[in-house]
Amino acid sequence: MAKAITREEGKLITRRRLLESAAKVLAETGYGALSVSAVTRAAGVAQPTFYVHFRDKDDLLRTLADEKLSGLRAKLREARARVRAGQGVDAVRDTFRLPLQTFLEQPALFQLYQQELHHPGSPIGEQSRRLRDDLRADLTEDLIGLGMLTITDGDRGQVEMIAEAMIAQTEALGLGYVEGRYHDVEAIVEVLTRFAVGVLGLQ
Repeated sequence: MAKAITREEGKLITRRRLLESAAKVLAETGYGALSVSAVTRAAGVAQPTFYVHFRDKDDLLRTLADEKLSGLRAKLREARARVRAGQGVDAVRDTFRLPLQTFLEQPALFQLYQQELHHPGSPIGEQSRRLRDDLRADLTEDLIGLGMLTITDGDRGQVEMIAEAMIAQTEALGLGYVEGRYHDVEAIVEVLTRFAVGVLGLQ
């Protein structure tokens, strides 16, 4: 006889179903067609149930993005640690392959984050800017760890600009892939790696 699930287990199952349904609706129809009614219909639950778990659509999207991106920072730090350990160009490739794979697992969410990035009043834009700031801070520290000189505040500022440029290149080429301008993720990884190798002075 199957064990009956508890009320808390049932709530977790419903929350998971809502998140998975939101990802599916977003991927199939885009942000414009994403609504509470569309998500609850896809999840097979009543609309009032949605508000037990999320305040609104933006809260749902922020939660979905946190889940999709939560492990990215740690994985990137691990990959860059391999670069510092002397594992060379293959390790550099991984530092670009990892974010691209993460973005392209949920392309509609990635496009939404790019679209809302420069909208000051957007909750999604706020989260997107916070994520970019965190990634830039991590990359700046790792670039310093790789030997980029930072004696003055001006030196550090230049390293931060290099970090931001590397992130912007990755996002721009990832967006180009999603929009159909580029068709080979590994070719994008190779181009980004060439830039990074030049900056880092690796062989």
